[in-house]
Amino acid sequence: MPPVFPAHWHVSQPVLIADTFSSLVWKVSLPV
Repeated sequence: MPPVFPAHWHVSQPVLIADTFSSLVWKVSLPV
C-alpha cells in the first residue's frame, strides 16, 4: 500500500516526516 499523505503535507513536513518515521519503525518492529 502506497503511503497516504495529508493534503496539508507542505505546511506540516516535520510532522509528516516524524509520523512516517514512527510508522516505519512500528511496522518494522512488528513480527512478520
